[in-house]
Amino acid sequence: MMKMLISLFLALLLPSLTFSKPDSPVFNVLDYGTVGGLFNDSTSAFILAWSAACTSSSPSSMMYVPSGHKFLLHPLIFSGPCLSPDITIVINGTILAPVIPSKWRCIADLCDKWISIKDVDGLTVRGSGRISGLAPGWWDVVALEIAHSKNISLSGLRFMDNPRTHVHLNNVTSARIFNITIGAALKSPSTDGIHVSDSRDVSIDHCRITTGEDCISIVDGSSNLKISNIICGPGPGGISVGKHGSAGNIENILVSDVVFIDTRKGTQIKTMEKGGKGHVKNIIFERILLQDCRYPISIDQFYCDKEHCTGNNSAVQISGVTFREILGTSRGEFAVQLVVCKRDSYKYLGSVIQGNGDIDEDFSHRIGAGWMKWKLASGVLCDKKMCGLTRGDRVRNETIREKAGVTPVECKMREVGLSWFDHVKRRGMDAPVRRCERLALDGFRRGRGRPKKYWGEVIRRDMEQLQLTEDMTLDRKVWRMRIRAED
Repeated sequence: MMKMLISLFLALLLPSLTFSKPDSPVFNVLDYGTVGGLFNDSTSAFILAWSAACTSSSPSSMMYVPSGHKFLLHPLIFSGPCLSPDITIVINGTILAPVIPSKWRCIADLCDKWISIKDVDGLTVRGSGRISGLAPGWWDVVALEIAHSKNISLSGLRFMDNPRTHVHLNNVTSARIFNITIGAALKSPSTDGIHVSDSRDVSIDHCRITTGEDCISIVDGSSNLKISNIICGPGPGGISVGKHGSAGNIENILVSDVVFIDTRKGTQIKTMEKGGKGHVKNIIFERILLQDCRYPISIDQFYCDKEHCTGNNSAVQISGVTFREILGTSRGEFAVQLVVCKRDSYKYLGSVIQGNGDIDEDFSHRIGAGWMKWKLASGVLCDKKMCGLTRGDRVRNETIREKAGVTPVECKMREVGLSWFDHVKRRGMDAPVRRCERLALDGFRRGRGRPKKYWGEVIRRDMEQLQLTEDMTLDRKVWRMRIRAED
């Protein structure tokens, strides 16, 4: 049954893609002084072709690496910003690195990256070609890094036997990686497939990854990532969220429709034992299929990849993690691995529970919450004094707030209600909080006045006023922006 499900998943996973971008000037690397081949350095030709495409005044331009050729490249950088707002790099040939690291001609004595793209807005990298690092001699180098860029698309290529990381997104906004294949030896050290750091609004889908480390790793400063339709393995790693957490946060990660085949880890959240003050929150793993995975689910707050580990607690908070519809087989004794920090207290349903039975932390927490509400209400008193009024003047608060240029309190109440509605809609239908949509108290008789309204009816009235629809709750960032009331 498991093999049949995986076979069906494989058949549906990788779609056929066609591309067409007419009337774009094409800059073929063969026109810039290279004939290709294993013994001819093509680095200068690639840099010249990129420069021509980048400085083109055309609305779109293309750098072309033709099929039927092999190109030897030393470390290089494709830098922006570019004049053309829409640049495409088509790679149909094979790109190779020098086998011996000592033969590299590095940039400013830096050999930590092979191919680097930076400061570009609007870039598509695609094709049917292969990027092969011939890696055993240089495991410590990133094969392809895209940094400080936005509106990026990467598709169709095959990355084979590359060094430490095959593809690295570093400080990238709005990117999609899809329909690529990544392969490396199972015992190749630290060879992540796709590594995402300090990036946001990234989609990774329809990829096949086999490496010696994580198939996909997500670390500090990354948010709003969607990972789907991935085949991971065989190999040691799975899909990993977190690691350092020293200064940045990781949040809003959705991993769905993924197959893990003969991997050591499946879905994993890990933080360093000296993790700093970051947080990992709002992480969802759903519709996951595993075959012979040692640890299908793993949360490790004592992760240590160095020789000497201290055993200290991690300072990184992990919250809002959901695992659902996880199906498959495990070759380990336990399918779930939890290595978490010991805490003296924790929050539950708004209360602080202490291990020693005391209530002083909860008492302080509630005092703080009360002061925060008082700060919201005290603005009305301050506004009255600012306008030179007293309670004896009998001027309505609405009039005072309008005169002071302050948003009406009902608008702030509407914002709070719609913010809670967004939280409720993100929960499953079986979640207890969903019952508040039609909450009714048995035996309670309402006094005289206007007809009672359910909470859901009030919310829908507010949504109509702001021209909102329920499907907008799927994008939290947009929803919060639309409901926000000015201070």
